[in-house]
Amino acid sequence: MARNLEYRFILDVNGRDRLSRLTVFRKMRALIVEDWIDHKLDLVLAPSAQSTAVKHDKFSLPAYTTLTNSLDYPSCVIPFLRAETKGCPDDFEIQPGQTVPEYEPDDIEGAPTSVQVFTRTMREEQCLHFSRVVDECLRGSP
Repeated sequence: MARNLEYRFILDVNGRDRLSRLTVFRKMRALIVEDWIDHKLDLVLAPSAQSTAVKHDKFSLPAYTTLTNSLDYPSCVIPFLRAETKGCPDDFEIQPGQTVPEYEPDDIEGAPTSVQVFTRTMREEQCLHFSRVVDECLRGSP
């Protein structure tokens, strides 16, 4: 499935040898690290997936967690709330080019949702600390 995606944000590495692919990857990673330092970031709080939990074997491309794995950044996924189908539109359609699990309202009722916290390489303790702070804020407890 991932091979059929259109490359919009990174250079097309198809047709390049393995060393050239690695070079492109390292350059992109260096740009991300540079941005991280320039913006004086301590952490990033982001979605952990494009949807709630889905039925077993129905998850699609794990784009949100693949980034942190590729960068070798520690991350922590924090479960938060549960999906409710009440008030959701019935006419949800997956648009061309979207890679998301099929939307089955009855299947997602009560499914957990989550966020992820990630920090830079070799900052695992910092990631755990910030994850605890975020978790306490989301739950409204000190």
